[in-house]
Amino acid sequence: MFSSISTEPEKLKKPTNGTEPRKIQVVIACGRPLLHVRSSPLPPISMPTMSLHLERHKVQSALSASGIEMEVQHLPEFTRNSLAMHIEEAEDDPDIVVMCGSGTSWDDGKLLVEDGFASADLVNLGDLHLVVPKRPRLLVAIGNFSHNFGKLATEEGVAPVVIILNDTEAAGSADSYEFLSLVLKGLVRSNEKMTIQQSFDQVAQRFQEEKRPATYAAIFVALRAVAPPRPLPVIQGTCRVLDMSGMAALRSRQNPRVFRQLGFDGRSQEMWAIIDGMERSCAYNKVIICGSTGSGRTEIAAQLVLWMIDRAKVTCAICASCDKQADVAHSVRDVNSLYDMFGALLTLGMAARKQDDLRKSVLLRTLRSIRAVLWIDDWQCLADKDKVPIAKLLSEFPSNVRIIITCRGEKDHLQVQNLQSMVPDAKLFPLPDLNAALSQKMFFTHMERIMFGDDHVSDIEFENRFHKSGPCSKLGDLDKETRALLKDTCDNRLGTFGQSHVLALHLLAASSAAATSIRTVLSRFKDEQEVEYGFAHGPDEPHCRSDALFLWPAMCVAHYFLSEEQKRLTIILVRVGAPLHADELAQVSGYTPKEVVGIVNVLYGMRIVSRTPTGLVYVIPAIRDNILWHMSRRSRMEKETEGMFRLDDFRTEPWVKVFCSVGAGEMLKATLNYFSVQGGAWSELMAAHHMR
Repeated sequence: MFSSISTEPEKLKKPTNGTEPRKIQVVIACGRPLLHVRSSPLPPISMPTMSLHLERHKVQSALSASGIEMEVQHLPEFTRNSLAMHIEEAEDDPDIVVMCGSGTSWDDGKLLVEDGFASADLVNLGDLHLVVPKRPRLLVAIGNFSHNFGKLATEEGVAPVVIILNDTEAAGSADSYEFLSLVLKGLVRSNEKMTIQQSFDQVAQRFQEEKRPATYAAIFVALRAVAPPRPLPVIQGTCRVLDMSGMAALRSRQNPRVFRQLGFDGRSQEMWAIIDGMERSCAYNKVIICGSTGSGRTEIAAQLVLWMIDRAKVTCAICASCDKQADVAHSVRDVNSLYDMFGALLTLGMAARKQDDLRKSVLLRTLRSIRAVLWIDDWQCLADKDKVPIAKLLSEFPSNVRIIITCRGEKDHLQVQNLQSMVPDAKLFPLPDLNAALSQKMFFTHMERIMFGDDHVSDIEFENRFHKSGPCSKLGDLDKETRALLKDTCDNRLGTFGQSHVLALHLLAASSAAATSIRTVLSRFKDEQEVEYGFAHGPDEPHCRSDALFLWPAMCVAHYFLSEEQKRLTIILVRVGAPLHADELAQVSGYTPKEVVGIVNVLYGMRIVSRTPTGLVYVIPAIRDNILWHMSRRSRMEKETEGMFRLDDFRTEPWVKVFCSVGAGEMLKATLNYFSVQGGAWSELMAAHHMR
């Protein structure tokens, strides 16, 4: 997940102020913006510039680039008590505390954190000393934090020095982390003869001379009588993350009882049943999750894996997919690929026995000594000849290894029954489709949360057994025509397949983000739902699966989700066909390097592009292949009809028709990542994969 800068620097001389040089202790506490806490009427959604994991990675990179010997710890979840408990239980007091996330963007007098149940909690800034009980030498707040936060934090003596970096601005997104690393690096170069404020001012002046004014950065220093400054005991060296596991740094998935938020409704009963059987009663260690397209199989499996990781139930998590099109770290094609996934655990020594027997015995012996979870997604994509050997090997795994398998199909489907017969000791959990009536109720509930807030009262009421708040869907303030359009949309699509009501929710959320009326978006959805976007069922069209037809709302979201610059840069990367640095992208696209960095940050957070450790940017293969296929197909169609689209043309309307047909599943994951309070566990696991 994080590669530290490894050099052999010369140790600094002991500083003259008497502070003994040592490793600096750093704690990073990250939260995420929570949508449903916004007041009514809903203001335009402020799109985050990066994902939670990218933000952590950028903080770590900034600390590493400073060249200071330090140890970094991640906080799994950022609540009003979690940071305080971590500090109290740690062996050493933290020297630097880094807060990332929503900050005080909703209320200048309160800090937005999580409540431990996937919802929001607001902490009065006057009570910050309860959040950070022991005074660090430096408090860094990255995000949309108001100046009132820095003012009160220093006045209350929470920290002697507070630095605020607003990375939600374009300039801050590109330069704020470089700014932080240079401030810390200045302390090293001066051998602690320079204070943090002096280093801050020096870096700010340098950026001003380079015509990159650091308007996103601010520093606050407490009065000496309130919080006397304490210099950082810096020593040259490397930045080390105490837990190098990319999974262990993921945020907590909270409590599965509260899967009633925007992104994942109606599956809390299944979650509790699986957790009760696997973790509490220990009745079984293998589960099979089956259901139709869109029913939430992959999301439930990802939630389970993250739940086990966050609660230290396992020390090793391996996530794999049998779908060749999937963008995951591991792909299962046959039993040999399953062995390859555990390659890091195997040490083949003796060669007296056949290698197949040897590696199996070594693997099983190794697995008995660790607590692991193996998740195999999309079992139905395996060839029939490979299913039996894999199932046979899985059945021999020791009981301390949890195994989660997802498979498309109902419980009476032939391939589900075959899987159950091959792994007889696995517990089957079928996910029933949500009926149309329930989907409509949930759809209205979600849309109302976005439009009116939870306190809105009107004449229309629906009961929803997944909510304990009583009557909750009240759309009386909508005009009759818009409400009729909504109901027509529900009747046509919602409840037909899986959790399609969630897709419609994100359609509405995107309309709010783009300051576009709900009626306009739904009209577009209604007009275009019968248009053929290039999806087909023929064997010569491998990138177009029939289940993508059920993702219409996600396609409409794509139109409002990306700016023209983001669309254009994506197409350029696809057409170049090779990874590029930001400077090279700037030359090709005509944007400045600073603009390119800002655009790439957004595309990276959406899981549209990825980056190599050396900074090369490329489009994720699953999306790239779909774009190329649809571009070529659209080109042939338009040439026949003498249409406007050309491969060299970046005009808006042709792009909409191409991009709305591209990677609908990927766009859904992106909308889940930004428009739900849960964010989608699948997105988190994929983010962790791309960080490694």
